[in-house]
Amino acid sequence: MKAILLLLFVIAIAGSPAAAQTGVAKTAAKAVALRTDVTVKDGLVRLGDIFRNSGSKAKITIAYAPAPGRQAVLDASWLSETADRHGLDWRPQSHLDQVVVRRASIPLARDAIIRKLSEMVRRRGQKGNFRIELSYRIQNIHLPIASRGNFAIRDLRVDERSGRFSGLLTAPGVNPPVRLNIYGRVQKLVAVPVLTRRIRKGMVIRDADIAVRKIVDTGLPQYALLERTDIVGMAARYSLRPGITIRRGDVRPPILVRRGELVTMEIRTPYILVTARGRALDSGARGDTIRLRNTQSKKKLEAKVIGPGRVSVSVSTAARLAAR
Repeated sequence: MKAILLLLFVIAIAGSPAAAQTGVAKTAAKAVALRTDVTVKDGLVRLGDIFRNSGSKAKITIAYAPAPGRQAVLDASWLSETADRHGLDWRPQSHLDQVVVRRASIPLARDAIIRKLSEMVRRRGQKGNFRIELSYRIQNIHLPIASRGNFAIRDLRVDERSGRFSGLLTAPGVNPPVRLNIYGRVQKLVAVPVLTRRIRKGMVIRDADIAVRKIVDTGLPQYALLERTDIVGMAARYSLRPGITIRRGDVRPPILVRRGELVTMEIRTPYILVTARGRALDSGARGDTIRLRNTQSKKKLEAKVIGPGRVSVSVSTAARLAAR
């Protein structure tokens, strides 16, 4: 009888084997565990972000989050101290235990900043074509999730002579506030004709060989030709590569008469036109005065180039030749 009572007492205390296993499972399910990779949306890291099953303590703030788009690493020592401080039953498995905390963000493209700056500069009276050049330091900007990608630029100052500007980029309604100094330059642009293909020495430039490109006015070479009409119909003095700004010295009028070739000499008066054949002793473009030799009389004379293979001899020059 005593043995039976003892057996019932033991069962009452320990419970059945199935019940014991269920209790162990529940205990294991509630065990505090480490989250190794964490992403937070605001500026604070809470206990529940780092430790699973932290219960009512999950919303306790334990650290500041990294800046938007950045990450921080919490090592085993820091994690152990934090668990002890808040009464969590957790110990690191080794000194290699760690948690990587990332801050969620909205990337802000440079183009979006440039568009807003352009609008502000235009409203301030900037005329003509221009472009905004941001400092190379303005890279990989991330806004907090709470900003929804909205930003503003305050205290914009532009130096009218140099075009340099400075301002403050902010994200309204975000705590902690976002404040980023921005710098750059407003660059005036001018439309200039450039070559669309390689032009070899002596080739005549056609209208189809020209395209218009906008470049920074401070980048213009000296004596740059800014009008298509100053270039079309001219010949290259040497080989010119595509995309370059053409200078006055890069081109010349095309050669219409070449040294050694036979040309037609014209003597024109209001009443008569006399022609003869001559051989060019010089090369020349339209309007150039070159030397020739009459193929019949062998006399030398000067004439003005008026077209391909054609020169004009003045009446006074013809009279002098006749008098010799």
